[in-house]
Amino acid sequence: MQNIQDLKEKIFFESKNIISILDKISNVDELSSKQNLVDELANRISFLKLLEKNIEYFGNETSQFSEKKSCSGCFGNSYSERRSNRRGSYF
Repeated sequence: MQNIQDLKEKIFFESKNIISILDKISNVDELSSKQNLVDELANRISFLKLLEKNIEYFGNETSQFSEKKSCSGCFGNSYSERRSNRRGSYF
């Protein structure tokens, strides 16, 4: 989880640098020439949103998995009981 936080911070500071460059634009021609930075900033923001959404999704998946994993024998019979019942039904 620390690596994800580091990545988020890195992208955030890079985005702030792009904003600082865009803040210095003083005319239309400069703005047109910096279109690539505007696009790059939009991509970074989209990536951060997607990353956050996936963190929430995988966090929920992990907790659901651990709940399911802890539910051994949820169907009434233990594994050994089901196995012995199965053996008896073949004869």
